[in-house]
Amino acid sequence: MHSRKLSWLLCAPLCAPLLLSADMDRIPVTPLAFEPNVGQADARVKFLARTPEATLWLTERGVRLGGMGIRFEGGNANPKIESEEPQPGISNYFTGNDRSRWRTRVPHFSKVRYRDAYPGIDVVFYGNPGQLEYDFVLRPGADPSRIRLTFDGIERLSEGGRQPGAEERLGGDTQSSAHDPAGRQADRRALGGARKA
Repeated sequence: MHSRKLSWLLCAPLCAPLLLSADMDRIPVTPLAFEPNVGQADARVKFLARTPEATLWLTERGVRLGGMGIRFEGGNANPKIESEEPQPGISNYFTGNDRSRWRTRVPHFSKVRYRDAYPGIDVVFYGNPGQLEYDFVLRPGADPSRIRLTFDGIERLSEGGRQPGAEERLGGDTQSSAHDPAGRQADRRALGGARKA
């Protein structure tokens, strides 16, 4: 049996706030741009991305958007968080008259990777027009059953009307565990690319 890199695609419940409303349908959707935190946000934030509705915060423990979040339960407490795929834009932050507080030429990136969020498992966050998505990238020998996500501030979690491997608790945290690797492998056709065998 030969090893192959598995990539799982789970569209986060965080997608909903990123979807554009019907009355904004004439406004072009710009790519989601992640920028490193160089002092423009709380020190716990490693990367951030701005949407018309909210700011997405990427921290060592997980991701927050407004009152919702995803935490990597039982994962690496200090994953290496890296940017990938530079974008052409930059951000500038001019706070007050004190030039030492200004942050200029903050680069933009298309993706952020949590390296070894779980042993042998990376999590890659990226934007797909109008929504946030993430992939689990497993190296050979990695155990997908270690993946446990806690969704905070979400009352209901579903995956295409089904809830495989998800435990639903209204009014509290919702936990999900990936128990069906074959059923959750990303179909490259769904990502607009050619399916690879």
